[in-house]
Amino acid sequence: MFHRKAVDRALALVGSLFATTGLVATSVVIGGVVAPEPASASTPPPGQAGSLDASWGSGGVATLTVSGFTNLTPSNRVVTLANGDVVFAGVQRGLAGSAVVVALTPAGALDSAFGTGGVVRTGLGSGAANDSISIALQSTTGDILVGTSETSGSASLGVVERLTPAGALDATFGTAGRTALANGYTGVTSLISNAAGVIDLASRQANNGDDPPVIQLKASGLLDTSFGASGYGAVDTEFPPAVIADLAFGTGGQIVATGTAVVAGVTHTFVGRLTSAGQPDNTFGSSSIAMFNISGASIADAPAAVAVDGSNRILVTGTTTTSPTSVFALRTTSAGAPDGSFGTSGVSFSTYDGVLGSGGAVTVDPAGRYLVAGGTAASGSGANALGLERLTSGSSPFDSSFGTTAHPGRESIACPSGAGAASALSPGGGLHPIVAGSCNGSLVIALLNSGTISNLTMTALTPQAPAGHGTVPLSSIPNTAITGTDPNVTGAPGFGLPGFGLPGFGLPGYYDPLTSSPLIDPAVDQVPLTSIPLSPPASGTGPTSWEAALAGTPLDGIPTQSITLAQVLALNPRPASLSGITLADIALSGSTLMKVSLGAFLLGTTPVSSLPTPAGSSSWCAFLAGQPDNCTTNSAGTAQSLIDLELGGDSLQSYYSGTPVNLVGLAVQNSPLTYLPIQNIDMSLTSLGQVATTALKTPATFLNCTPSSTSSSCDTLFDAQKQSNLAVT
Repeated sequence: MFHRKAVDRALALVGSLFATTGLVATSVVIGGVVAPEPASASTPPPGQAGSLDASWGSGGVATLTVSGFTNLTPSNRVVTLANGDVVFAGVQRGLAGSAVVVALTPAGALDSAFGTGGVVRTGLGSGAANDSISIALQSTTGDILVGTSETSGSASLGVVERLTPAGALDATFGTAGRTALANGYTGVTSLISNAAGVIDLASRQANNGDDPPVIQLKASGLLDTSFGASGYGAVDTEFPPAVIADLAFGTGGQIVATGTAVVAGVTHTFVGRLTSAGQPDNTFGSSSIAMFNISGASIADAPAAVAVDGSNRILVTGTTTTSPTSVFALRTTSAGAPDGSFGTSGVSFSTYDGVLGSGGAVTVDPAGRYLVAGGTAASGSGANALGLERLTSGSSPFDSSFGTTAHPGRESIACPSGAGAASALSPGGGLHPIVAGSCNGSLVIALLNSGTISNLTMTALTPQAPAGHGTVPLSSIPNTAITGTDPNVTGAPGFGLPGFGLPGFGLPGYYDPLTSSPLIDPAVDQVPLTSIPLSPPASGTGPTSWEAALAGTPLDGIPTQSITLAQVLALNPRPASLSGITLADIALSGSTLMKVSLGAFLLGTTPVSSLPTPAGSSSWCAFLAGQPDNCTTNSAGTAQSLIDLELGGDSLQSYYSGTPVNLVGLAVQNSPLTYLPIQNIDMSLTSLGQVATTALKTPATFLNCTPSSTSSSCDTLFDAQKQSNLAVT
């Protein structure tokens, strides 16, 4: 571990909520000015949340230069395939036929089995000066959706095509693999797909005279004429010209859009919402639209991305055109009003850990935290580094467990040369957040350690050593450290995610692979199967749908919305097709289980009454007061597990980050931690590896060597593991 010399400096936030007299009734003016941070581009020390995962690419960053293209504009999405490949895309503006899609292996190298040497040259891209590209994963097929433009005569048309996981054009999609939009729709600015495979995309219009369009395609690629007006909906901003920058799905299937509209000569940020049928959602904002001036009166906004959290609150990020520029994160309530409990009047401003900031991407991780990315610089007036921040839900949202010590919650990844910024984010299932963008015209993808859980100590399972050694927070153990080398772990279905070998659905020592796990929690097993859709199996051999998994059982033919997980668990005998289903086989992005953090899963069905009282609160009931699921609204109260509370809509991040949970003497119930051997922790990635073997109270429990302060093969746990001297316990 190394230390960085830096001086903490308070972020100056000036945010005010003004009356909208003189503008429009739906417009909120929120002026934001940020004092630049005196910093250099930097990521946290190895092993900490936000640090680069050194096993990926080169030191945690993969840089891709595609021959023939010198200045690729990156896509606003990065996706992960069932085989662990990370897929990204880019298009060179001003050069027709330049749209490319790339796939990297879980190690960060181009996947030679994808396209040609890891690259698919789609031939798309119209050469327009504002060309853009967006990609999405279609969960029902595991295929890659690509939205951009193509040239038709002298015109530019928006187009969507579908690629297989091998990078081949899927001729069964649309017409010969692609769907072109109607004349006048000149490109695709955002592309999303829901759990049913339905595709929604935003486009530009050639005349910019109408409200920005949202088009819906069926999973097959055909226009869904039941949506909007014959497949074409519109966000009714009332202030053209307006352009959609990004789309996201609401928790109720609504379609949320953000972009720019010009109000009284000033570029504003709009947030609009359509119903799932493509009609204006008049329960949102003012007649389906909320208008904001984030940068302040007479200063233009540049919104870039939108996400929706588990409470249906909306997150928008973008750039203020103040001097210097700053990144903003706006949160609205589910009804479209600024959420005053977040940041200052609903907005957070920063320059990451540099002197300027821009916003390019936002996502919500499985713990309910917000990841924001864009561009920054240690000095000068142009971005030359990828900026990243992690926010919690409060008025001081920067997550102190993430990022650099000098700038808690924030960090940056410097470009080797030239300009650069981030344009895409993925929570990576909570295991490896992915940030992607461009540096000097090349595509870059970085993999980070997330530190998903804070202050959950490992003392029940790891060495009992003197103070300062025996209690090690899991936040200092990156998820990549869980190697899953023990056959009892890797052989059991469950948390079958890349790099994380914890058992989940089935625990070692049990014949029945779907019981005695966190998923027997009543809050989970009463969930209908439609809320936990299956994705293409990670193994490539399992069932692709619940209908297929239940074929030939008493539940065969019953609509899955009428079947609960409890009914599946009760099947006796259980069909073999269910035995191999793991969390990796569930489309978490469209699943109720996405609300549950890794911390809650690891503590299983343990009631919160058995856990330490949240720091700063007199009781669990006092801590839960004001949350959706609390001791007043739910008679089960503290008999519930953390899983119960999170599925009920509660946010527990402050508990994970602020309250130590010591496993010694804690009677955990249905917890995968019970079966996690010390050998399954990569000691090179955690401070636990620096524990001296001579400090262990029961060395024979953990070592196959004699503790020594001088032996290079048995002086620390790291050295013992390196020499295969750790016992599997």
